[in-house]
Amino acid sequence: MNNQGAFDIAVLHLLNQGASCVSSSGKSQYRGINGAKNAVGALIPEALYSSSMEGKSIHQVLAASGNEQLREHLKGVSPRLLTELQDLHDRVGKCLPSLFRDIVLDGAPRVAQMFSLSMRMIHLWAAYRKIPGPLTRDRPKTVPTAPVVVFVPPRPTPPPPPVSPLTSSAPSAPAQPAISNAPQDPREVLRNQQLAALRDLFV
Repeated sequence: MNNQGAFDIAVLHLLNQGASCVSSSGKSQYRGINGAKNAVGALIPEALYSSSMEGKSIHQVLAASGNEQLREHLKGVSPRLLTELQDLHDRVGKCLPSLFRDIVLDGAPRVAQMFSLSMRMIHLWAAYRKIPGPLTRDRPKTVPTAPVVVFVPPRPTPPPPPVSPLTSSAPSAPAQPAISNAPQDPREVLRNQQLAALRDLFV
C-alpha cells in the first residue's frame, strides 16, 4: 500500500461511515461497535487486528513486537500521513454528527496537498452524493369493485325410488277369507242360522 491508496481508503471510509469511531470515554478506536473504524483502523486488515492495539497510537502499534505483518502491510505509507489521517478523524469527531461528512470534505484537501496526493476519488464521491436517487412513480390506486354474485339454481330433488311390494315395510292388510261359490251343506246352513238367532237374543 502506498500514500495514495492509504489516503483514498481512509477518507472514503470516513465519508461512507459518516461518524467517528470512539469509545464511551471519547477516545479514538481502531474498531468499534457495528463495524465502525477510525481513519487508521480502516487501513488495518481484520486478520492483522488485535484488541491490544486499542489505546495506542499507530506508531506504538507498529513498533510493538508481533506486528511484523502489519508493518509489512503499511511499509509504503508515510508515518506522517498516518498521523495526519488519524488527526483528521479525531478533529472531525468533535463536531456535530450532521456536519461530519462536510468537515471531512473540507479537511481532506489540506492532507492531500501536504503529500501531493490526488483528490479524484474524493471528488467523485462528492459528485455522486449530489445525484438524486431514482424517481419512483406512484402506482394508480385501484378502485374496489363490488363482488359479483352468481346465482346458482338449486338442483331438483330426485323422486324416491319405487318401493317393491316384496320389500315394503308397510303392514299388509289382513287377508280376506276366500268366498267359495260351492253349494253348502244344509246342516251347516241350519247351524249357522241357529247361531245367528242366539246372537240376536244376547244383543
